[in-house]
Amino acid sequence: MSDIQIIEKPDWVSWDEIHEVLWKAHEKNREKGMSMRYPSLSGDELRNLIGEKGKCFVAIYDGNVVGTNAFILKQNLRWYAKGQIVAHFCLASVLPEYQGSSVYFSLNRYRQKYIDKLGIKIMDMDTAENNKLMQRLLLKQGYKYVDYMAPKSSHYSVIMARWTDGCPFSDRYCAFRFWVRKFIVRLRYKPGRIKRFI
Repeated sequence: MSDIQIIEKPDWVSWDEIHEVLWKAHEKNREKGMSMRYPSLSGDELRNLIGEKGKCFVAIYDGNVVGTNAFILKQNLRWYAKGQIVAHFCLASVLPEYQGSSVYFSLNRYRQKYIDKLGIKIMDMDTAENNKLMQRLLLKQGYKYVDYMAPKSSHYSVIMARWTDGCPFSDRYCAFRFWVRKFIVRLRYKPGRIKRFI
């Protein structure tokens, strides 16, 4: 697949096309009961999500989008970022027929070079707790479990973060903070962010 080109999303690629790739790429997740937020957003909603605070990147093969990746810059108030600007990764997807190739990693490298030029030192990403494949990929890239949440979907989510200059916290401290947050979230909410106690 050496003919695949990784570029910043050009104007001729529509946000509806990005939506279509996300929807197709996450079909197996839906079959497993993991209803991911981003594939369910319309093209207009995706454009508004990325807005001026982020960038979207695409993998192009034979004039068609076969993979996507994006980030949003935001001030993160969670414990591991202490109000710093964080690059929040999202829209990671590769069409099923291109999964297992280097498309995912090529998109990641391209996005990371862009982030490095901006001088951003912390990256994070959330994914479904049951999405073990994504978590394994993130762990291999140096990410750590840092937080836990109950989005309005049918599953719990984990938040994983990576620091370009190395994590300033010990592995034990990160694991402890993650475990405490998981305990509190599961105590307060059922999947779907339904409160257990009213």
